[in-house]
Amino acid sequence: MWGVALMKVIIISMMIDIKGAESWVDPWTLTYDVDGPLKAEVGSSLIIGCSYTFNLNGVFIPDIVSWYKCEGEDECLHSDMIFRSSDVNAGQDEFQGRVFILEQNLTQWKASIVIQQLRVSDTGSYQLKVKGQMQGTRYEYEYEFANKKSIKVTGLAQPMISGGPTGVDVGDDLTLTCEAPSSPPSTVRWTKVGSHIPLETGTERAKLFIPNATRDHAGRYICTANNLTWALSTFADIIVIEKSPAPPRPILEELFSRPGVVAIFISLIALIGVLACIYCLEKTFHGCTSRNYQVLVGNERPCVVMVNQQTGGRLGVDGVYGPEDTQPKALEGFGERGREGEVPDPATTPV
Repeated sequence: MWGVALMKVIIISMMIDIKGAESWVDPWTLTYDVDGPLKAEVGSSLIIGCSYTFNLNGVFIPDIVSWYKCEGEDECLHSDMIFRSSDVNAGQDEFQGRVFILEQNLTQWKASIVIQQLRVSDTGSYQLKVKGQMQGTRYEYEYEFANKKSIKVTGLAQPMISGGPTGVDVGDDLTLTCEAPSSPPSTVRWTKVGSHIPLETGTERAKLFIPNATRDHAGRYICTANNLTWALSTFADIIVIEKSPAPPRPILEELFSRPGVVAIFISLIALIGVLACIYCLEKTFHGCTSRNYQVLVGNERPCVVMVNQQTGGRLGVDGVYGPEDTQPKALEGFGERGREGEVPDPATTPV
């Protein structure tokens, strides 16, 4: 920044020294090949032809040429750059690959450019800036020319459809937008092939909205843009897809997806577990019962059950005798791997 300011002071001082203070003029001049605004149609190419001079030839050596686009008399900012000779990718995205300089040798003091595939949005004012070094110094100096070139692009751009996707499920919503910039402004209208029902219309843009899509909404939709001179159209094919039914689930999966069934199943499992435990206990104690007096000798130790025939009293299990079972009359012995016919003495029978 300070370097640029210093160079301006140096140049002004040099001009004052040469011609005097009262006769000082700007040493820079820019001349366009065509006077007045330039006009072109959408899709064509346009050349901004120009050359520039610096009255102190040999003092300034140009090395970078930059072009900017701004609106009207507004000052062009760095963000408005559309082309830079030292970096072709430095310009705005919408100008990428469309702007080229005609003279690669900048020492020829020419900065003509060509803009291809013109768009309506290219309409505006264009300004040239030149950057270089002052001979014999290490300072860079950039000069911006005050006289801009105005461009007017007329015509109609090809309509563009955005949004979607154009495949939609039954019951879903769909929104498509059609845009067609033009000069003068165009009228954009949606229609459907085979239908006379009027759809959305707008200026340079129209939005097509389909709520709760059904099979009747499927078909080809045409977007047409027209102004006083041109008419262009494009289309979108909308497909409405019916949702496929979900495949049936296996019987067990369907059954166990119900909370009540799961609770009943758990209860049954618990009941089976309890019965299994009772069965195991019964097998452990051999389920000792008898009509009269019965001795069962189990796998590990005898199990004795004795019943008093007169009183109906029962001898305790595992040799524990009740008070009514002190005088048994008779004893029958048999059992699972036991001894049959033996009559043990209750007082001495091992437990």
